[in-house]
Amino acid sequence: MTLFRSSIEAANFSDWDGWWADDGIFMERTKDAAYPHRGAYGLRVTCYTNYRCGYLWQELNKEIAPQETIYFSFALRFPENPEHIVRLLEFKDDNWSWSYTLYLLPEGKLWHLAMNDGGSATGKVVDAVITGEPHWINIAVWRASADGAEDGGCRAWIDGVSETDYLDNLSNYGAVDLIEELKFGVTAYSCPGFVVDLDELYVGGKPVRPPLPVGKVWK
Repeated sequence: MTLFRSSIEAANFSDWDGWWADDGIFMERTKDAAYPHRGAYGLRVTCYTNYRCGYLWQELNKEIAPQETIYFSFALRFPENPEHIVRLLEFKDDNWSWSYTLYLLPEGKLWHLAMNDGGSATGKVVDAVITGEPHWINIAVWRASADGAEDGGCRAWIDGVSETDYLDNLSNYGAVDLIEELKFGVTAYSCPGFVVDLDELYVGGKPVRPPLPVGKVWK
C-alpha cells in the first residue's frame, strides 16, 4: 500500500498538492540536493531568518486501523547543525493541529514528538548524530489498539539501524485515527543559516530501503 511518493523530480513541485515558503525561506528543486542513485533532483530548503517555515504539503485522508503502522521513508542531509530546534516533518488528523512531528535538534539528532489522546505529547530523542552525510530515514507510526490503550508508538531507523529505545506506550487511538495532511521540509522553527536537503519521500504500509546504484539489487 503506497499512500504517496515523491522523488522531487516534477518541476514546480507539481506532484504535491501545494507548497509554502515564508519570507526569509528559499525552497528549490536542485540537483545538489538529490540523493545518490535515484533521480536527478531533491528539495533544498535554505533559511535566512528565525521561526519561519517552507514546506511541501499533501492531503492523504487515510484512515488508520487499530494497530496499523504507517511508514515514512526519505533521504535527509544537513551540512551543519541548526542553532535551535527545527521541525522537518509532521502530519495531522482532523482533531489536532498535528498528530506526529519529527524535529532536528541542535546536536544533530532527530526527535519524535507524538500526540496522545487528550492533548498531551510524548517526545523521544533518536540516538545517532547524523550531521554531514546523506542518511536514509525510516519512521514508523502506529495506532493504539483501543480507546485508552497505551500500545501506540513511533520508531526510527537511520540507514537501516533502529534506535535502541523507542516509544511504544502512546495512547494515540484517537490522535492518529486519520492522517489528513502531511508537511515535509522546514515545517516550523527555521533558524538563520540552516540548510537541509530532502528527497525520495515514501508514505505507505511498509518501510522502503534506500536506492542502490544501477545494476545492484537488495538481497
